[in-house]
Amino acid sequence: MEILKSLRQTTKLRQVDIANALGIARTTYAMYETGQRTPDKDMLMKLASFFEVSVDYLIGYESTPIEMSHLAENDLLDWYRLLPEADPADLQKLKKIWDIIKED
Repeated sequence: MEILKSLRQTTKLRQVDIANALGIARTTYAMYETGQRTPDKDMLMKLASFFEVSVDYLIGYESTPIEMSHLAENDLLDWYRLLPEADPADLQKLKKIWDIIKED
């Protein structure tokens, strides 16, 4: 995952620093960077959280990083406040999406 190397270089951290923060061996992290090993779903989520990007960005589904810190608590509260005004059909769609997310 070349993107991991790029993110690491941007943050000016060493492989060992990131590996220690994630609780893995430096060699494991190095293999993620070189593509010799693929992180599982849980590790992808940890990596995304560490670098404050989306998992979609890490795996190449998005071309620009979305910093997770931009999904601030205030934004979530604003969305929550709009729920009573939402169309019931849209609320059902949101519930289905949430159920799918919880299954993973």
